[in-house]
Amino acid sequence: MTVAIDFDGVLHGYSQGWNGGKIYDPPVEGAVAAVRAILAVEAAYVLTAREDTELVADWICGIGLPAVAEKRGTGCQPGATRFWNTRNLLLVTRHKLPARAYVDDRGVHFVTWSQALNDIDIEPLVAPGPSVGETLSALTDKVLELHKRDNLGFCGTCKGTYDEYNRSYDVYLWPCPTVDAVLTTLQRGE
Repeated sequence: MTVAIDFDGVLHGYSQGWNGGKIYDPPVEGAVAAVRAILAVEAAYVLTAREDTELVADWICGIGLPAVAEKRGTGCQPGATRFWNTRNLLLVTRHKLPARAYVDDRGVHFVTWSQALNDIDIEPLVAPGPSVGETLSALTDKVLELHKRDNLGFCGTCKGTYDEYNRSYDVYLWPCPTVDAVLTTLQRGE
């Protein structure tokens, strides 16, 4: 398996932010030992937004870790790196390749969208709507209310037989215009 490692803020200290694109800080404390431990058991690559991956690879080599830059401009072109499975050598790339874990100082562990929005302090635009079960239950109640059988077993609104609608219930095929009205009402929240 492969581990992806962010460059700025995870390997490189990045205490001054972008600062003209300079690589100015020493490694983050513990980074070299941690990357060596990863490389001993798994493949790993360094993911960066920086244009010059060779400069990043040179910096990584300068702190005692083996690294190679992905050839510039490969991207989605034929021959581009699609996977990195080489142990004991870091690939430096601008492309997010498959990995079992992404080590990133700004990452948010995704479980649900509700949790992710909460973790990045963003309020949902709308309150969560009813669940599918709640919607179907409300729809059933409305349909049963509107499809009152007359003495002959027909719907008083559309004149269809109640059993026809009941059978189509599972596949949501409602030939009755009354059901369209119910759905519209439910969508409006009435």
